[in-house]
Amino acid sequence: MRWSNYKTETDTYQGALDKKELYKKHFLVQTAEALRGGTYDVREIEAILDCLVAERVAIAVDDENRRQTLVQFEDATGFSF
Repeated sequence: MRWSNYKTETDTYQGALDKKELYKKHFLVQTAEALRGGTYDVREIEAILDCLVAERVAIAVDDENRRQTLVQFEDATGFSF
């Protein structure tokens, strides 16, 4: 993993996987049985997917909170967006 491009709006760095084509080719030749049966280690892929799902859930919750706040504001003020 190589970290670059600092994003000030999110206070994070953009990451890039070195040799990603090599990893992709190696993964794509695996059989479904190898992935299910444990002969190919999927723990890192699972960890990345878990992070992506958790981030999306956090965004969805934040979006819902934002919607609820707007509805409460509109109800309290009569002003609509």
